[in-house]
Amino acid sequence: MLAKLAARLTAHFIRTGAVQAAEREVYEYHFEVMLAEALNFAALLVGGLLSGELLCTLLFTASFLVFRSVGGGFHASTHLRCFLTLAAVYGALLLLLHFGTETLLRFGVVVMLLAGTILLFFLAPAEHENNPMEEAQRERLSARARLLSLLFALVGVTLLSAMPQAAPWLFACVYGMFSVAGSVLAARILQARRARSAARTEAEREKYGAPLDRNGKRIG
Repeated sequence: MLAKLAARLTAHFIRTGAVQAAEREVYEYHFEVMLAEALNFAALLVGGLLSGELLCTLLFTASFLVFRSVGGGFHASTHLRCFLTLAAVYGALLLLLHFGTETLLRFGVVVMLLAGTILLFFLAPAEHENNPMEEAQRERLSARARLLSLLFALVGVTLLSAMPQAAPWLFACVYGMFSVAGSVLAARILQARRARSAARTEAEREKYGAPLDRNGKRIG
């Protein structure tokens, strides 16, 4: 459905002359991503209203989007899986806010700040295979992720010390950052597995020759 809507939007802009026909695929992809993100954000707002945790939801969303923009991270294979993953992460946040004690939330803030900062400092950004980065862009985002995560940790610890009663709000905000850090770690693990698989395939190719197709011809 999103792909069809993105195609219609692109076709409209091509007819108006705002987009060149040669760039159709690029715009269709970006429109589809934008629509998926808009739906995800709308779902979070609805969840925040229904649960009575609108402020925490907004803090989580803002933190998630900011760190996602510099850290990248894991991307599910379909928009539905992406939505379900986000729903599971957000659902866990609501459960922790509802059942967690103030002491537990304060402890969670400290742990997530420490783990999230370390992960983002050393692993971000994690690029997507459909949107590869140039080296200069990768270095720029890495520097931003490191600076942002360190500043975020410093401000988070300061606010937690000065306003311990604000633990639920801080927890929701830090949870967004930690979610991105976990996503970056998952993306890095997946990239490493793919790299090992590619290296193993290449080693087998060099040792045994290219594999045969169904007609008995060498592939590659």
